[in-house]
Amino acid sequence: MGHQNITVNTSSWIATILITVTMGLIIAWFAYNVGLNRALFAFWLNWLLMFWAYAIYRTNPARFPEKYFYIRPIEKKIYQFLGVKYYQRMIRRVNIFNPELHLRKGRSGLAKLEQTTRSTEQAHALIYIIVSGFTLYALLQQWWQAAFWYFLFNMLLNGYPVMVQRYNRDRLNRILQKLRSW
Repeated sequence: MGHQNITVNTSSWIATILITVTMGLIIAWFAYNVGLNRALFAFWLNWLLMFWAYAIYRTNPARFPEKYFYIRPIEKKIYQFLGVKYYQRMIRRVNIFNPELHLRKGRSGLAKLEQTTRSTEQAHALIYIIVSGFTLYALLQQWWQAAFWYFLFNMLLNGYPVMVQRYNRDRLNRILQKLRSW
């Protein structure tokens, strides 16, 4: 049994490395052919990294520490100030995003949705960090327009989704807590 566990972990890490190297090569090829300082590259970088994050999520169970997912009381007000509710309404109209983020009936559906918000948030947070590195590079190169596009697409495709997941999970956790007390 222990040997099988090691094999599963080893194969998932090998898959993670292969997926990461492959995506790195695709991004490098795209950067070479389109240019790091182009809006088109900034846009597609986010989408390519989303495909990468989804593939990693499916092959490797590594997760952020539990402490990361703790939602501070002030966060909800900050997210409301930044317009998370408007962003949610906009995204709901485009129903291709995250089909797993739909509520199923019952307590188990709520608990599953709460877990799904964590994985979705983690993927977007990781991509946000990576694209922020590209943004910083563009700023250092004084590619002001490219830095703007990196920042804009990063906020729309990763920053706001992280905030939405945290905002929604806060509400889900309160509902789950009430259900547990019954």
